[in-house]
Amino acid sequence: MKHFLELLILVLFLLPSLGVAEVKEIISEGTYNMGDGETPAVAESRALLQAKRIAVEQTGTYLESYSKVKNFQLTDDEIPVFASGVMKAIILVKKQTLIEEDFSNAIYLDPELAFAYFNRGLDNIIEGQYDWAIEDLTKAIHLNPNYAVAYHERGLAYYFLGKYQQALNDSNKVIEMNPKDINEYSFRGLIYARLGDYQKATNDLNKAISMDSDNMGVYYTMGCFYSIQNKPDQACFYLKKVIEKGYKDWESIKKDIDLDNIRNHECYRQIMKGK
Repeated sequence: MKHFLELLILVLFLLPSLGVAEVKEIISEGTYNMGDGETPAVAESRALLQAKRIAVEQTGTYLESYSKVKNFQLTDDEIPVFASGVMKAIILVKKQTLIEEDFSNAIYLDPELAFAYFNRGLDNIIEGQYDWAIEDLTKAIHLNPNYAVAYHERGLAYYFLGKYQQALNDSNKVIEMNPKDINEYSFRGLIYARLGDYQKATNDLNKAISMDSDNMGVYYTMGCFYSIQNKPDQACFYLKKVIEKGYKDWESIKKDIDLDNIRNHECYRQIMKGK
C-alpha cells in the first residue's frame, strides 16, 4: 500500500536583511507521502527538506530583488548559497494525516503495519478505551519489539486501569531501551508511588531532575507524587513551581487523577481560583 500517511510541515524562515536591522519572514510548506516500510521520522526529515528547498528558492528571489535595489553584487550562483546559509528555520506546524483510509482500514489492508496499530492505540487512550488500547499496542509491539514509545503508551494505559505492576514492566522496558529518557524516569516514579515504594519513586524523580533541572514535566510529576502520598503542601509547592515555569494546561490539572487527593485543600483551591 502506497502513500498511506501524509506529513505536513509548516516552517517559518527568519532571514536577516542585508545591512538593516529587520527580519524577513518566509513561510514554507513541505509535505511527504510516507509509503510502506518508512518511519514517521524519515517522513518528517524529508518534508522539512522540501520546505527548506522551497524557502531557499523564495529567499533567492527576495535577495536578487533586494540586492538590485541596494546595489549589492551577488552573482546568480552566490544567491542560493547565501540564502541557504543565513536562514534560521522554526517549525510552526507538524501535522500527520491519513490519506483515504483511517487506521482501522489501514490495518485491514495491511495487518503487519505496526505504526497503524500504535496510532489506533493512541486514539483509544484519548477516548478512554484502555483495554482496546492495550490490545492494539500489544500488537504493535509484537510486530516491532523495539517500539519503545509503544511500550510507554501501553504502560500508560495499564496505569489508567490501575494495573501498576504491568505498567512498571513496560516502563522498565522503555528505560532499558532508552536509559536517558527523562520523562520515563518521571513516569516510573509515579508508578512506584502507586505501588507504595516511595524510596524507588524518589530515586527515579531525583534522577529525572538531575538530568534536566528545568523540565516542567518532572516538576508536575513531583506534585502528583506528593498528592498520591496525601502531602498537600509539598504537592502544591511543585504545582505552583511548574505553573511559574509556564505550565497553563488547567483542564489537565482538573482531570488528573493523581491530583485528586489535594483538591479539597486550600492551597489547591488558591492555585485554581478563577481557572
